[in-house]
Amino acid sequence: MNPNQPLNVLIVGGSDGIGLETGALLCERGHCVTLVARDFEHKPERALRIIARLNQTYGDAQCRLIRQDVSRLEELESFSKGVKERVGPLDGFVYCAGAQKTLPLAMTKPAAVQELFTLNTFAAMELVRCFSKVGFVRAGASFVLLSSLAPHESSPGKSAYAASKAALEGFVASASTELMQKNIRLNAIAPGIVKTSMSEGFLSKMTVDQVRALEDTYPLGFGEPEDVAWMIEFLLSPRSRWVSGKTFLIDGGHLPGGK
Repeated sequence: MNPNQPLNVLIVGGSDGIGLETGALLCERGHCVTLVARDFEHKPERALRIIARLNQTYGDAQCRLIRQDVSRLEELESFSKGVKERVGPLDGFVYCAGAQKTLPLAMTKPAAVQELFTLNTFAAMELVRCFSKVGFVRAGASFVLLSSLAPHESSPGKSAYAASKAALEGFVASASTELMQKNIRLNAIAPGIVKTSMSEGFLSKMTVDQVRALEDTYPLGFGEPEDVAWMIEFLLSPRSRWVSGKTFLIDGGHLPGGK
């Protein structure tokens, strides 16, 4: 694959935060992007401005919007077929959809765990299965799944969330060995705290001093969505053709030695 050739990329969870920032970056680089989300209207003002700019600048020819609730696992096979019919074979697939809950262990009941695993793990696994079929992607395609730093550090109230992301990383390590036989690469990115509406949700429940103390554990400060988007762009590109089955921790130096 030519490193300068425009890519056809699908981004699930593309209406806000890291997914939307990745879509904007790829469009600016000349790639064709399809953003998938449950909705594109009920979003923070900044996200709405980016979506409007993408629509105005690139239009449906280069930046498409598709509405789909990926937590409806039974719909994902037909959804993948619809994507193939509408946009053709993919060069890249990015999964940024996810849910986060802080739950004490005593309140971590099966229904809450199921909800987290459905969006954070099961939907990603099912979409990788569907899009890795013959004819759904081009040779040399790259899949990138968004994990979290949660499985790599101890944090109270995060047992179910961390477990769902740890399962995703285990899936990447194992499934990548099969996908390489199809000339498809599969990797994950585990970011630290990035300034998105999701992180703002739990940071808003902390005092100013608590937030400052937490950010002090990040030598390079909290991340911006584009910090992760640039890494995603690299993993999608042919320049990372020798990389598969890995989870990359990017955390502003939060965990010494990446551990």
